[in-house]
Amino acid sequence: TGNGKLDRAALPAPQQEMHGSAGDPATPTEEALVDIWSDVLHVSSVGTDVNFFETGGNSILSLQVIDAIQETFGIDFSARLFFENPTITRLAEVIEEKILSDIEGSLFTEGDSALD
Repeated sequence: TGNGKLDRAALPAPQQEMHGSAGDPATPTEEALVDIWSDVLHVSSVGTDVNFFETGGNSILSLQVIDAIQETFGIDFSARLFFENPTITRLAEVIEEKILSDIEGSLFTEGDSALD
């Protein structure tokens, strides 16, 4: 404005879409992560190869995503894993590997006791 203040009414509406190099999720895990990110980041869609931190995500929001991952998938998930794998594609791979590892670990534990 003339007095140096920001005219909020003149600003364009915030963008509600984020695009990555891959638009559609390829697995149920990716679909769940797209839903989580969309809720946390308040956007209508997220590409699966979008970096969380390059699209408005921050460390506080990442804690919300981590909490939702733990609740949705029933696994322990560290902030370190999230920061090292900040795209939906990579997170889905890590989550699926972790779930399989947890299942295999419980099978070996059950199998060992059955052999005793």
